[in-house]
Amino acid sequence: MNSTAKPMPPPVAEPPDAMQQAVNTGQTPLLVDAREAARLCGLGMTLWYSLLSAGRIPEPLRFGRAVRWRVDELRAWLDAGAPSRDRWAAMRKGGRK
Repeated sequence: MNSTAKPMPPPVAEPPDAMQQAVNTGQTPLLVDAREAARLCGLGMTLWYSLLSAGRIPEPLRFGRAVRWRVDELRAWLDAGAPSRDRWAAMRKGGRK
């Protein structure tokens, strides 16, 4: 047996996603990117972007080129039955005093 074989380097851990980092630190993020928003809603990225294009998910916030969704809005939207963007906007506007 040849003892000159090099040992395998330890596996590189992938960085935790935003929600996992929040759980690890005891904080909840206020905003999430498309990947995390889709994951929170239990959807894949292809379907998420299809729903975005079709106006079926809440309007994101835009900061330059960065696109983010409010976590509390996504939760409320799901609790309301995931209505279309127009219906969701009307529901939110009607609920405000």
